[in-house]
Amino acid sequence: MCDCSWFNVKLKTSERNPIGHVFVSFTNLVALVPTLPVAPTMRPSASTASLEDAATALAPLRRVRVDLVDLRYAPIVRDAKGNRSPKRVIHGCTTSFLPGTVSALMGPSGSGKTSLLTVIAGFVDQSHVSGNLLVNGERTQVGKKLVGIVFQDDMMLPALTAFETVKFAADLRMPRRCSDAERTDACDAILHELGLAHVRDQLVGGAARRGVSGGERKRLAVGVELVTRPALLLMDEPTSGLDASAALSLMRTLRTLASRGQTVVAAIHQPRTTVFDSFDHLVLMSKGHALFDGAPDGCVGHLESLGLGLTLPPRTNPADWLMDVIAADESLGEDTRKLPEGWKNAKEKRVFVDDASDASGAGGAARGKGDDEDGFFATSEREGASVWRQLRVLTVREDKSRRGQNLTAINAAQMLVMAILTAMFWWQMPDDTDAFVMERFSILFFCIIAQSNAVVFACVNTFAKERQLMIRENAKGMYHPLPFFIAKTASDTVNTLVMPCLYATVTYWCVGLKRTAEAYFVFITAFALCILVAQSLGLALSCAIPDVQVSLMVAPMVILMLMILGGFYVTFSNMPVFIRWLSWCSQARFGFTAMVVNEFSGRTFQCDPNGNHARYGTGCPVRGEDVITALEMDDLGVGQCLLALALMQIGLRIAAYVAMVVNFTRLKQ
Repeated sequence: MCDCSWFNVKLKTSERNPIGHVFVSFTNLVALVPTLPVAPTMRPSASTASLEDAATALAPLRRVRVDLVDLRYAPIVRDAKGNRSPKRVIHGCTTSFLPGTVSALMGPSGSGKTSLLTVIAGFVDQSHVSGNLLVNGERTQVGKKLVGIVFQDDMMLPALTAFETVKFAADLRMPRRCSDAERTDACDAILHELGLAHVRDQLVGGAARRGVSGGERKRLAVGVELVTRPALLLMDEPTSGLDASAALSLMRTLRTLASRGQTVVAAIHQPRTTVFDSFDHLVLMSKGHALFDGAPDGCVGHLESLGLGLTLPPRTNPADWLMDVIAADESLGEDTRKLPEGWKNAKEKRVFVDDASDASGAGGAARGKGDDEDGFFATSEREGASVWRQLRVLTVREDKSRRGQNLTAINAAQMLVMAILTAMFWWQMPDDTDAFVMERFSILFFCIIAQSNAVVFACVNTFAKERQLMIRENAKGMYHPLPFFIAKTASDTVNTLVMPCLYATVTYWCVGLKRTAEAYFVFITAFALCILVAQSLGLALSCAIPDVQVSLMVAPMVILMLMILGGFYVTFSNMPVFIRWLSWCSQARFGFTAMVVNEFSGRTFQCDPNGNHARYGTGCPVRGEDVITALEMDDLGVGQCLLALALMQIGLRIAAYVAMVVNFTRLKQ
């Protein structure tokens, strides 16, 4: 077969679709003449053969049937007084989700739809779950490689393009033996399958940055899950926030996926009529109870047959009517409700399941095409990216996710203004008299305070913005927390150091500190280590205190205490004995001491009538070593201070990582 740079997607009409929707299928890929022009935003594929292989790889790993038998879920929750007790969220749900079908979990808010999805996905503490969850007839959990879940609040990095979003997921989740070309071809095939080829190189965007549309964003979230060829695709409120056209387009995509053998389950609130009619299977829920389980066109008839005087008005959307009926039933109170009991006693309770089971037969548990252990994918959980690959991919992703944020004009302008103001107050201090000794102390300490405070506050929010994203991706088995932590902090470290070090460099030469290259490099090293310790402190606070508002309240108190313990405001001998030992935990003490020793060692200052030589207890001229002794900073050398700062940074990073793992694991559950 000849190489070509374009391919044609064959369109077909689904026989299962009652309203004649058009679906995109990769069953046949037809190579066109190689000389046809390539769209500017489309990456040319290596060959039609490779695209055919990639399209084949979109088929699910295997066909999965999920049966729920009297499933109950009661997580532990806290009440207003802080007391912990179990809360029943799912009440004995029994149903089946079959391969090749699109099932809907429908009900008002608080009906347990999302909770049921997370239970099926295995994202909850299994000790809170009772009953049976059967996968292809076996009591087990669906493997992480076999399930894809798209939440209502789909979290994607706004600075990445659509292709990069899918590609990074493929790099982290596809088998290790796949080459980069295979991953790229698979991602291109996914984008074509979902109708996203035209936005391949467009940014995802968000609230502050324009990007893809809402419908395209939802389909992109599906694409992120398709890289593992999941047999079971779970979606939470997929049409929420979409207009009618986008919602219908998304449903067409889901039906296309189901036609390949995937089991698709979507939690949905109140769909329009055409969306409602496109489902194969409906589970109607209310406050954790199942009110109906079967074909959607049988739900209205079931409710009308209960003898409660319920009748669907003409020209009314069945979904709207169902929500009104459920709301009226819920208002009766838990003990007097009619609909849950009506379904429990209905003779048609298992009609859909039995009929579907007969139709699917053994195919419900059949393995999908290419599902052999030596195929394109393997089902083993260890088939994901190695730790080193995770670190490399996450580092690149962090770098790309900061487009437009690194070294921005605003940050540069802020640094310039700060440097100008600092230079105005301390411009070229004379170094031949002792009149400006205290001014030298003040500028050294001011550099530490001004930049460290800003770094701590910035880093407190570092994990807050991506905490939920990290929890979800880690729950899906995309990566280990350690590579994520290293990549995140390494990226933040570069951005944290650049501007403060530029400020410190400009300030150093403008105010007239010790004019030697050696002294400057010692100063900038001590300053950079202080900044890194401040960053590590901010990370530790952010990870230890998941509530951002609380961490922002705690941070100023911690920073203020550490600065007071630095030895500039109060000398160490004048600190109360019971608190003096805490100065050894202050990065300001070690950073300030290193800068003072570096600035004053080996220098001599002539006495000035307005000078402070009497304070240092020596005659004239004033030796720099006497100044260091008077400030009680002669007990540590520069090397010792730098080593202490490095150890503090390492210790705080380890504490931040441990806190992240402990707290994020607790939040995930």
